Amino acid sequence: MSRPSRGKEAGGISPLLDKILRHFLSDTIPAPEIERAHRALRPIPDPGHPPRHIIIRFLRWSDKNEVFKTLASAKGKLTWDGHDLRMFQDFPMEIQRQRDSYRELRSILRKENLRHGILYPARLIVTINEETFIFKEPKEAEKSLNCDIAMLQETHLNAMESKKLRQNWVGQIFSSPGGKASRGVSILISKNMPFKSSNVHVDQEGRYVIVSGLLQNEMVTLVNVYAPNSLQSKFFTSLWHFNSVCDPIVDRSSHPLPSDKNISAALRDFQSELGITDVWRLVHPDAREYSFYSGAHNSYSRIDYIMMSSNLIQNVIEIKMHSILLSDHAAVSVTFFPPTNPCKSKQPILDFFEINLNSVPSVATVWEAFKATCRGWLISFSSAENKKRREVKSQLNFKLKTLEEQHMLDPSNLDLRNSLLTARTNLQKLVHEETAFALFRLRRTYFESGDKAGKMLAHRLKQIENRQIIPAIRDEHDRL
Repeated sequence: MSRPSRGKEAGGISPLLDKILRHFLSDTIPAPEIERAHRALRPIPDPGHPPRHIIIRFLRWSDKNEVFKTLASAKGKLTWDGHDLRMFQDFPMEIQRQRDSYRELRSILRKENLRHGILYPARLIVTINEETFIFKEPKEAEKSLNCDIAMLQETHLNAMESKKLRQNWVGQIFSSPGGKASRGVSILISKNMPFKSSNVHVDQEGRYVIVSGLLQNEMVTLVNVYAPNSLQSKFFTSLWHFNSVCDPIVDRSSHPLPSDKNISAALRDFQSELGITDVWRLVHPDAREYSFYSGAHNSYSRIDYIMMSSNLIQNVIEIKMHSILLSDHAAVSVTFFPPTNPCKSKQPILDFFEINLNSVPSVATVWEAFKATCRGWLISFSSAENKKRREVKSQLNFKLKTLEEQHMLDPSNLDLRNSLLTARTNLQKLVHEETAFALFRLRRTYFESGDKAGKMLAHRLKQIENRQIIPAIRDEHDRL
């Protein structure tokens, strides 16, 4: 509880607390009994500084619960004797530890001037662009609030000023500088993103940046394009146009413009030719949300896109269009699983050492990491093969059962009989392969552990001992 200090409270602090609590509690509620109360053990603050807190211990938990329930139902601020009062519950150690786990993350949010708080018992609430997010644990919050790849447009930064984009989380920056009042695009990549660039193409007029490289041993290309408002056909011929709508019917709030038809058709042809897809429209086929507002035309339009290769669409988790706040365009964000198949590369081993060999001082560390990576590749491959084998076995069982039921109804049908024999043979072959592999593993286990004092020997000795135990003895009259 926080209340301004007045030196030594006359008669002690407990009578004063009785008056304060009685002021807020109903007359029908008995006065809560206070076991002990005292000021926080720190020096008396100077005038104008926050007062020392009052720590209260109620005799009964029900009294404390009733007090906080009553105060929570009160509207507005709590005031007494012309002073504002604030009361906070003391939390168990485990809950306090959970709340403290957000400390580092809250420090980052304060630096970014983002509104946030802690909900009971230990949930983080963050408000960004008038959108509220609630997280149950720090890892969930870090995963959702962090950005791995950011693509900025209209930065209006020259080559020297582009260095301002380097923040604590940024590891790599690829920029095409613009003028003070126009153009400029950049791609920012997080320090935690394992990306190694191999080819960078930067437009000298601040219109586009194209970066190719390895992302988790998969070759990817990142492209950030800001097209001009004029000379669109010329720019489209040399690259492509993203400063227009794909579908004039649903991507504009007003009537389509005369130029929309040709440009939209060309953009769709370009997507089809490169095998890329407008992810937001794919996820929200009928939604009418817009990323730009034109004050001159008093209309909205969706002219900001995230295009992805068709083979990555299945990895998309979520795509959102945010509010128009810090810029005259709305931010568009996509969350997706990056490609994670290291064995797809033709030279996964060489790629691993090329990326990691100079990342740490010790070569031994790289070698240990490589062995762990190989183990992961083998486990992944083995799991995939086992899954395929189980699916094939399940399909063969179902097919065999179906053919048996059909053949029982028509035993004279030779085609059904041949199909039944084929399915049975295929299933028997699969079962024989599994049996042979199980015997191989058994022989290997006996070979490795048969002559050693280990778990297998102990198990075998216990079985022999159990068989040799005499549980009972019969006498000459055949009685136990």
